[in-house]
Parts: sequence; C-alpha cells; structure tokens
Amino acid sequence: MANVLARLAIAISLALASANATVAGQPAHVSAARVPAWTIPSDVAIRARLADMVDRRHVAPGLVVTIVGPTGKRVIAYGRMGPEDARPVDGDTLFEIGSITKLFTGLLLTDMVWRGEVALDDPAERYAPPGMILPRYGERRITLADLATHTAGLPDFPPNLTGQGRLNPFAGYDQARLNAVLAEWRLSRAPGAGYAYSSVGVGLLGDLLARRADTDYEVLLKNRILGPLGMGDTGVILDQRLARRLSPGHTVSFAPAPVWDMPVLKGAAGMKSSANDIAKFLAAELGYKPSPLHGPMQAMLRTNRPADWWADRQAIGWVVSKTVMGEIWQHEGMTSGYRCYIAIDPNRRTGIVVMANAATPVTLDDFGDSILIGTVRP
Repeated sequence: MANVLARLAIAISLALASANATVAGQPAHVSAARVPAWTIPSDVAIRARLADMVDRRHVAPGLVVTIVGPTGKRVIAYGRMGPEDARPVDGDTLFEIGSITKLFTGLLLTDMVWRGEVALDDPAERYAPPGMILPRYGERRITLADLATHTAGLPDFPPNLTGQGRLNPFAGYDQARLNAVLAEWRLSRAPGAGYAYSSVGVGLLGDLLARRADTDYEVLLKNRILGPLGMGDTGVILDQRLARRLSPGHTVSFAPAPVWDMPVLKGAAGMKSSANDIAKFLAAELGYKPSPLHGPMQAMLRTNRPADWWADRQAIGWVVSKTVMGEIWQHEGMTSGYRCYIAIDPNRRTGIVVMANAATPVTLDDFGDSILIGTVRP
C-alpha cells in the first residue's frame, strides 16, 4: 500500500509540475526555476550502499558506479570478479552492456542521417540484403525510425532462436533464420502506430546501417562512434587485451554465464564496455567533452513516440522519462550474466552508469535514479 501511495503522490506532483511549467526551452513538465535541488551522495555513501548490495543482499559479486557531472568524473566500485575470483572490479573492468548497445545503434542512425547517407523515413527494406523480405501493413512499410523507436511491430526476441539454451540464446542464429522470421511475421497494426519493445527491430537496424555503409556493425561502430569518442576499451568482439579485463558473468544464483555470441543483430545487445569508457560517452552527451557527434546526439532526442508507460516516451535509443525531479533520459541493459543501467539528468547536467557482473533480478534503475535524482521514477 505504501508503494502505491508513493507512486500516486509522484503522479500528482508530475501533473502539478506539468501545469505550472512555462519557461521556454524546458521540458513541458518542468521549468528551470522549479527543478528541485539535489546533491549527488558522497563516494563514501555510495560505496556503503554498494557494499550492502554485494555483501548483504547478494545482488552481484561486483558493482561499479560512474558519475559524470559539473565537477568531473567519479568512479565508485565494490566487490570482485566472482564468488571464487578475488580480483576487484573497478572502472576499467569490462561488462556486457546488453540493450545499452541500442543507444549506440541509435546514434549510428542519427549520425548517418546527419551525413545525408540515410533518412529516418527511409523504408528499411531499401537497405535489406538479398533474400530478406520485411513485413508490411497494407501499403505502410517499416521505416528506419520505426525500427529505432520500437514501433515497427516486430517481436522482441526471434521466435526461432536455436542457441545454446537460455544462457546464450543467439549462438548460431544466422541471417537465414532471421530472414525466415521476417518473411513469416505478420504485423498486427501499421508501423509507427504503437509501441512494442523489439530487440529484433533495433538489431536489424544495426545490420541494415552497416550494410548501407558497406561494412559490418563493429567496424561501423568503431569508425563512427568509438573512435571519435576515444572509447578504445569498448567493442563487440574483444581482443586479448580487453578480454583479460572482462569480468565473468553470473546468473542469479552466481553460476557462470557465457558471453553472448551474436552472429547477427549485434546492434541490439552485442557490446562490452567499462565504466570509464561509458563515462566518455556521457561526457560527450552532456557537453563536457567536445565531439563531432554533438549534433547527432542531440538529434536522438528530437524523434520520440509514446512508450508503454505513461511517464515515458521512446526517443531514438533513449527512453525519456518524467519524474518529480525533472526529465531524465535512461536505458537498462541485461544479458544472461550482466545487468547495467545508464541515465542522464539534463537539467543538472549529470549522468550515471551502474554495472553489475550478474543478471540480478534487482533492477539497477531504482538504485541509479536514487543517486542521480534522489528518487525513483514512477
């Protein structure tokens, strides 16, 4: 009951904030003068909370938090690589970032739009390889924007996965199997008309953009995003140097979990990165680090459509969420052995990344939001 009342109070506060917001250029639900003050907790306080999550609640063997804001970058880590692996996790430890990969695929899209190579309303089938047939709804074809905003009407995971069980579901999943799903899939409504989260859709987007650039997804990612941002510790296929710094993944029970093998659809969940490297992405997004990607990063927020929760809208990559503390942009990522969360508070120009080396059922978004804005989202 207490949780229901709390969420009701948040809803009422949001409604009042929306009614009173009048400052030009601010989100519709908040004005600059009405953004409540908030100070990010100290490193000592955050570390104590991480210790509680690792030692008492057994959320994961190790957790890393990175904060980027007006005072610079902060990295707070606690725990180890695994129950029997005493190596400590830190800002240079790599994790699978799961669906946070979708942010980078979305940025690839807006960068290619920025360069004039594609347009958001281009039919996705224009860039399809031979043998791929995308579903239509009447004459309405799926566009690149539909794929990027989860409004194409495609499934979340392919229904014909034949991987190594639930822990490595995409292993062996190839172009032929993907083509078979797309050829048989029937849309229940016109693309763009409704929201349905789709890893297939964003993964397909990454594949199509790579094909448009006449390369593969990882090369495109490195050339267009990782290189310009100086993210040398991020990638899809890790070399030996980075593989040594990848924390082993763990299931809920802390059993070993494999790294996902994704022959196709890498743009949905294929990336690995460290907290220090993701901090470079945040610094560029927040304007603390000059970047040639500033324009495409801003463009990700200009296209947004209703999501499946009243307080959210789906932009390209980012989920834009209303809170009593103002708007935040956020996304969660999860694989069979890892869980991550990233969020930006644009009003206070602060971002956060939380990374765990277990597929914990404890959502890291509430933890991250409580540090970033002092509350949880409705």
